[in-house]
Amino acid sequence: MSQATLVSSIGALAGTYLERFKKQTEDAVVDIDDSDSSRFLIRKVFGLTEEEGRLIEIYEKKAQFFYKYAGSFVETAALWCFRDKFPKSTSVRIRNTEGRIPRTFGNRPPRSPRQGEYLVKMGMNLFFLPARYRAGFSIAS
Repeated sequence: MSQATLVSSIGALAGTYLERFKKQTEDAVVDIDDSDSSRFLIRKVFGLTEEEGRLIEIYEKKAQFFYKYAGSFVETAALWCFRDKFPKSTSVRIRNTEGRIPRTFGNRPPRSPRQGEYLVKMGMNLFFLPARYRAGFSIAS
């Protein structure tokens, strides 16, 4: 795939995610306006007006949907870029044997490495591993 085609495909993907985001936030605002306002009572205790409480709820919903769609968009666009550069690459999930959360690790690391951990590259995936597992892995740059 040419770079221009990839860029236009990612642009189309962005438009798709934008439409989904707008639809879901618009539906959420309608639901907020149609529901009872009893949940705003706690906000009145803290001196917020009903309109301020409504806006808080709208912004909370928009933030929730923003992070959902933004994360999904970036993940998909990055995967397309990797597959364009490395056609035989695949996406894998690795079971977390060190803790409970997250259960699996995907294509992107959820945080920065902590002391005693190394960021390792396995194929197209990046992972954090304790120092005792360092042998046999290349350090990602």
